[in-house]
Amino acid sequence: MQQVKRAALIKRAFVAVIFAVAVVSQAVFAETPFSEADIVNDFRYYYEEGAQAELQGAEADRIGVSEPHRPGVDATLAGLRLVRNWDNLSPQTRESLSSVIQVTDWEGNQRLWLNFGSSTTCQSALSSSTLSTRVTTNFKIIYTATGSHAAAADYIDMLAAIYEKVWDVQINELGLPAPPRTSTGGKYEVYVCDLMNDYSGIPTGYVGRTHTTTEYSNPSYAESFIEVDNDYATYGFGGITLEEFSQVLAAHEFFHAVQFGMNHISPSTWLMEMSSVWMEEKVYPDVNDYLGFVDTYRKSRTSEPIDKADRGLEYGSAIFLRYITERVTGDKFVMDLWKALQQNCLSLSAQTWCAEQVTEVPLIDSLLSGYGTDIETVYRDYSTAFYTKDFVDGSHPDFPDVTVTALSSTFPVSRTQTLAHLAARYYSVTAPDTTARRVTISFTGPSSATWKLAAIAVNSGGGFSVSNLDIAAAGTGSTTLEGFGSSYSKIVIVVNNTSPLAVSGEPLSFTLSLTAVAGCSNAFTSGNLAAGWHLVSLPFVPNASAPATALSYTGSLIAYSPATQLFYADTDAGFPGVGQTGRGFWFNNTAPAPITANGCPRSSGSTASVPLGSGWNMFGNPFNAAVPWADSSIRVALTDNPAEVPLSEAEAIGWVSRYIYDYSSGSYTARLSNSSFSLSAWKGYWIKTNRGVILKIASP
Repeated sequence: MQQVKRAALIKRAFVAVIFAVAVVSQAVFAETPFSEADIVNDFRYYYEEGAQAELQGAEADRIGVSEPHRPGVDATLAGLRLVRNWDNLSPQTRESLSSVIQVTDWEGNQRLWLNFGSSTTCQSALSSSTLSTRVTTNFKIIYTATGSHAAAADYIDMLAAIYEKVWDVQINELGLPAPPRTSTGGKYEVYVCDLMNDYSGIPTGYVGRTHTTTEYSNPSYAESFIEVDNDYATYGFGGITLEEFSQVLAAHEFFHAVQFGMNHISPSTWLMEMSSVWMEEKVYPDVNDYLGFVDTYRKSRTSEPIDKADRGLEYGSAIFLRYITERVTGDKFVMDLWKALQQNCLSLSAQTWCAEQVTEVPLIDSLLSGYGTDIETVYRDYSTAFYTKDFVDGSHPDFPDVTVTALSSTFPVSRTQTLAHLAARYYSVTAPDTTARRVTISFTGPSSATWKLAAIAVNSGGGFSVSNLDIAAAGTGSTTLEGFGSSYSKIVIVVNNTSPLAVSGEPLSFTLSLTAVAGCSNAFTSGNLAAGWHLVSLPFVPNASAPATALSYTGSLIAYSPATQLFYADTDAGFPGVGQTGRGFWFNNTAPAPITANGCPRSSGSTASVPLGSGWNMFGNPFNAAVPWADSSIRVALTDNPAEVPLSEAEAIGWVSRYIYDYSSGSYTARLSNSSFSLSAWKGYWIKTNRGVILKIASP
């Protein structure tokens, strides 16, 4: 056993590689450049015994170990950053670290970093222990069964199964290259010790880390090993189990090992951590621990760049990568991203983004072009989806509500604030009453940035429609929404600076202004309707909810409620009004005459959300032109989950019936979807649903 211990420790030699700083444009920097003091203190905090007490307070806050979600996950990056920058440190600084590390001279294309002076790593902590090993197909788990670092046998068994599962997904399923293991007999090594304490009983504030061990100058990849705690007895898991926590931590740390094996010198902190958190959810989609990062770091910091690495933002940015792979590209995008970085950054000067302080946004933008889009458009749509929760996990109780600034509903209203690149601010205004208004949204911002706005019209039932506005190159633009107050009760405006890279002077100041006028003067008519019964709907936004105020007609309107399974006449107290988008009505016309009204047309290019309760519903076309009852125009989402599916899929899984019923001259005709049938303007239909759903109807 003594030979096993000695061999393992010798192989734990760290190696640093010359870090040649690439000549890059300042415009592509997103991460804060690291000072020599920051690099050294980050490392000392995690790896030098006694340094934590010295560096408490503001320095510890900067390092980030006090963050509330999975504290101290930057331990991996603290060691990596010192490795990357060792040859750029001053001789005095390197001498000051002599009690912690020993660094050999260059031999060929590598240099050894001997980390025997510290007691803050598992390799040092276990140096006086009798080591045990658990060997699996791809891993060697090194631990001790005795003393303060002892790990229970069932815990080691659990880790063995978890790491093999992680390997299977990342290497076998996703096709990533296995991390190099030339010095470990072909097995990847995982060390287990009391990692969460500094071996004097003081909490370290970190839970796992991946160490580089052997680096090469060309190609620039590194061997590595992982360290985890022996029981996590002092860690709170935030609602998940020890096993679930160990699962996502293994997926995260092992992806760092894969990353170091692909390219150790070039990747930014942002890309490494964002994609490692993404990988947690890929390997273990039912744990959803990544939502804690989103809640802690991103929901209230959307005005900071999505590619900023600062006190946990890089971990929360995984939500952006999840949007890309869920809604635009599929999971293959992440693998393509890392393989492209590996190929394009064989030397630091190969691309402007081949350096730690530079993010890979240009590479991401280039890859998105293969999917017919660009990062500006994707970021705008992501920002909207963050509010509407249009994610696979959008209905999960831990998916956070994005932070929104409420504006006054007394018009006009104006707000001036600032935004950096790839950042967003959210504003909401709530209708003071049910009177229809035309709201004009105006924007002015510097022409040096690319600005995109999204206006989300939210009705009282939670349904919404989205209108996008691309601001002209001059930096000004406006759009008008109709029916505020009558058809929907709230507008959420998302202001996006979608510039891929930082521009001079950011964050840039902009002004958002809203004005409103009551009602709309657009005239609408159903055309002459015979005396008798008709199924109708209103293909516009009425100026009021009360039928007597909004419409001119003879006879009576009758609405049906799926919740109560009762009919309500327009004179009944329970009549729901005529403001809801796409609601259908029975109309009993007492004499041949049209229904006429003044109201607001729905915007071209918009999508109307029509809420339907479980059971029978009367609904209709919310636009003043025919809309195909087909997948090309209709999508369906559950009321409690924003994920949309085509109409035919909603029928196949039983959300809605295969038929709708068209009433005319006293009889019904069953209509099938995707059969050349269209919803006519002013017409109403019956539909049967088995769930509460929202029809998403695209304008013709």
